[in-house]
Amino acid sequence: MDEDKLYSFVMRGELTKVALNVSGVVSKHSSSESLVQDYIKSLSLDLLDDECVNTAKEMATVYTAIAAFENMVRKFVVKILLEHKGENWWDECVSDKIKKFAEIRKKEEEKIKWHTQRGDSMINYIEFGDLVSIM
Repeated sequence: MDEDKLYSFVMRGELTKVALNVSGVVSKHSSSESLVQDYIKSLSLDLLDDECVNTAKEMATVYTAIAAFENMVRKFVVKILLEHKGENWWDECVSDKIKKFAEIRKKEEEKIKWHTQRGDSMINYIEFGDLVSIM
């Protein structure tokens, strides 16, 4: 990449960052302030104890980091298994015990209306520690 193209690329990135900050989006990992305010209002967070809410927010950050890490590892494992075993990796590499656990967990979670789905792949429904035995 020559210097003009590199300079142009960096400047576009900086201009995009400024535009996102002005629009209320702080980073790719943050929620917009208006969405947060909508949640606060609809869930009546202002009626709850401030200390409990703040503690819960801290734990939400920890959960976010753990869940994101686990899902990145799952994606990596799927990528490697697809490359080495092909499309049938789930049938070939996963024990019946783990498959059954994943199916039960998925069915149970479907019954909970407020629970967000873990994803389309059954690997999202296994225990994180089971990834070792699958690999």
